[in-house]
Amino acid sequence: MAKAKTFAQMMDELAEITAVIERGELPLEEMMKLYKRGMKLADSCRDRLAAAEQILHQEDEPAPIG
Repeated sequence: MAKAKTFAQMMDELAEITAVIERGELPLEEMMKLYKRGMKLADSCRDRLAAAEQILHQEDEPAPIG
């Protein structure tokens, strides 16, 4: 089973995909595959950020008194 990528690794891959697509040197089919991969990476990054934000908000909540 493949090891999960870190957030930084996903962002690096997303930057690479963006650069390749912006150059426009690949056939449309290949660019569409890269675009779909980029969207999956963006969704994964967004999910991880949301999870981290949730953890931060939980840590900011005051402890119950009692």
